Amino acid sequence: MKKKIITLFISFLLCISAFNVFAFTTSLDLTNPSNPESFTFNDDNYWTETYNELDYTYWESQIFMFSHLIDGEGSSYGGAAWNGFIVSKNADNSNHGVGGSSDGWVSNQWGCMAGGGIESINEGNVVVSSERPYIIGFLNTYAMGGNSLSVLFNDGNLYTPESVYIANHPWPYYGNIYGDGFAQPMSKNGDFFKLIAHGVSEDDTETTAEFTLAEYKDGELKQSADWQKFDLSSLGLVKEIYFTMESWDVGDWGINTAVYFCMDRLSVSSTISSLDNNKTQLNNAYRLGSVLYNVPEKANIRVFDLSGRILYSIDANSEVVALPSFEGMKIIHIESVEGIQVIR
Repeated sequence: MKKKIITLFISFLLCISAFNVFAFTTSLDLTNPSNPESFTFNDDNYWTETYNELDYTYWESQIFMFSHLIDGEGSSYGGAAWNGFIVSKNADNSNHGVGGSSDGWVSNQWGCMAGGGIESINEGNVVVSSERPYIIGFLNTYAMGGNSLSVLFNDGNLYTPESVYIANHPWPYYGNIYGDGFAQPMSKNGDFFKLIAHGVSEDDTETTAEFTLAEYKDGELKQSADWQKFDLSSLGLVKEIYFTMESWDVGDWGINTAVYFCMDRLSVSSTISSLDNNKTQLNNAYRLGSVLYNVPEKANIRVFDLSGRILYSIDANSEVVALPSFEGMKIIHIESVEGIQVIR
C-alpha cells in the first residue's frame, strides 16, 4: 500500500512537470519603473511630471500601467490641477487645514499618514521608510477619457489581483476630524469614507471589493494612520483594476470629503502554463549562459525569479538576445505570435 502511494505521488509530480505550470506573484516596486525610466522629485518630494498631461496619461512600472490625467491635453489647466495616480516621497503627515479650512491643503497635498512608503513587510509587520516612494491616488469623477484611477497591464495578459496596501491621505484624515471648509467632520454613527476596487474581466464583467478608510462607529471616529492590507482576491481574473470612492458627505457637486488615498505594494498573480491561452508550445529557442538563441521575431521576453518577481522584460529585435546576468535560478518566458516557450 505504501509503495502504491509513493508511486502515485511520483506520477503526480511528473504530470505537474509535464504541464510546465508556474504560478507567479508580481508585486509593485516603484524603484523599478519603465515609463519613465526613473522618477524625479521636486523640492516638495512629489513627482516632477505630476502636471504633465501630454507625455504621461499613463505611467508604468513592471507590468503595471497607472492612469494619470487621462483626458490628455488641457486637463491640468495649465499646471493648476491633476488627478489619477502620482508617485510621492513626501513623508509629511501633519495637519495643514488650520481652523478647519482647506486653504493650506492645496500646496501640501503630497503626504501620507503612514509617514512614507513601505520598505519591507516581515511576517505581516510593515516597515516604513520616509525615503521610500509610494502612490497617491486622486479621484476625478468627471474624467472623460476613462476611469481616472485605472490600473492596466502593459503585456496584454490577464491577472488575478491579490492585495494592495492602503494608507489614509492627510487631507481627508484631518478633514474627517475637523472638517476642511468643504467636508464636514464625522460626528454620528454611520458616517463613512471608503475605497472601492473594481475588477474588469475579459468580457467586461465587473466585481468589487471595499476598504473602509474611516467610519464613525460606536460613538467614535475610527481611522488608521498606518499602512493596511486590502484583500483583492475576490476580484478574480481581470484585465483592469480601477478605484472609486464613496462618502457619507455628498453635496450638489459630488463627494465633499477630499478624495485622496495612498497606495503601495499592489500584488497580482498569473499562471504560465504549457496549456495556457491555447497557444502553440514552442521549443525553438535555447539558452547558453545569459544569451538566448533562435528567438522568434518580435517576441516578448520576461525573466522571473522563483518568487514570481519580474526581473527583466524586453521585446526582441533579433533572434539572438543577450540577457543581464542574474544570480540564482530564473524562469524565462518567451511569447510571440507563433506561441510561447518557458525556459528554466
